Amino acid sequence: MQINWTYQQNFLDLAPCDVAQILDCCFAGTAIKGTVLGRNEILAACDRNHPTPTKDDAYIKRVTLALEHLARKADAFSLETLHDTVRRETERQNEHRTADKRLPDPAYKLIGDIDGSITLRPRTQLAADHQRFVERNRQQAQESRDFVGHMYAKLPIHDKATQNWRIEGFAELFTEEDLLTELRARA
Repeated sequence: MQINWTYQQNFLDLAPCDVAQILDCCFAGTAIKGTVLGRNEILAACDRNHPTPTKDDAYIKRVTLALEHLARKADAFSLETLHDTVRRETERQNEHRTADKRLPDPAYKLIGDIDGSITLRPRTQLAADHQRFVERNRQQAQESRDFVGHMYAKLPIHDKATQNWRIEGFAELFTEEDLLTELRARA
């Protein structure tokens, strides 16, 4: 499949939100430009002058391993930290390679007027509970076809009578009319 990257990148550059691009392709650093509307971070397999290997040496494999490693720590981490982890792994793998078999250095660029790298947070127990809620209610939603959204939250509740705290889960399925009513109320 062929993609007109210049056309696609215009949409990413004009997005007024955080954009993370992970590019595993030859000459991936070519995508690093200078003007964006929001914060745009690019993690690229190589700079603009190099091809990148595929299969066992593919950049995305190192990115995936780094993501798994960082997520196991259960702490938030930035895309810059992800890049540094991949870069160190690339350097480690290159220690045992001849010059003609070296992996290209990955490229990274944070573009935009917003300070700091985009932060990623590993999936929490709350997210896992939310996923179970969605799965449990999917059949009901499919049967009625009315539900278009859902919300799940766990909140600390203080019981004044016993002076104890407890965690309570709240869940809600939203119909299209619920959402439209809420949007109208905010307008």
